[in-house]
Amino acid sequence: MDNAQKSLATDAPRPYHHGDLWHALVQAGLAILREEGVHGLTLRAVARRAGVSHSAPYRHFADKDALLAAIGEDGFNRLSQGMRAVIESYDGDLVALLHGVAHAYIRFVAENTDHVRVMFSGLLSCFDEYPNLAEAAGRSFQDVVEIMQLCQREGLIAAGDPRQQGFMAWSMVHGLANILIEEGFPVAEKTGLDIQQMTDACVDTLIRGLQSPHNGTQVAANSQHVIS
Repeated sequence: MDNAQKSLATDAPRPYHHGDLWHALVQAGLAILREEGVHGLTLRAVARRAGVSHSAPYRHFADKDALLAAIGEDGFNRLSQGMRAVIESYDGDLVALLHGVAHAYIRFVAENTDHVRVMFSGLLSCFDEYPNLAEAAGRSFQDVVEIMQLCQREGLIAAGDPRQQGFMAWSMVHGLANILIEEGFPVAEKTGLDIQQMTDACVDTLIRGLQSPHNGTQVAANSQHVIS
């Protein structure tokens, strides 16, 4: 083998088994976002980072937006898996369930900041164009809605629109998580914070708020679940 052949052999892209390319490209995209930001994200750069041919990404993604949608989809799937693990271990203690899901959410955000910045940054403004993304996001939210429905049936919170209550719960926990990861918030103010304690306090405040009547509905009496 001459030098030119050796060079071609060395520079050849690494092959991926069928089914692995999608995840390899998503991971490469995340690495580029982390190091260079969205302006450095191109399908050509992702292919180079993943070690595949420049044409390989087009097997899965028509353009950069489609790749961003895949990153968002992967993030929502990971989030849902984390929350479902808590839900499936439910033993009848609703307050513990709510705390567990909130901690799973905070943990997901802390461990997947690059996913989160794609999922909630506004980069994904056309969910309807990407059915898999919309389904993954909807599944995550539906998990929260079902928890609200369960809490209503058991009398922990007031009757009402479970979707509205789900949005309230999501926004409250996400707000805390977002402040913890965003660089714009003064780092000095976040130093030494007890994240677990803050998450628990956030959930307790949420429960108290949802125990109040909304739209003329009455709170189901259940002193066993009242947070003092």
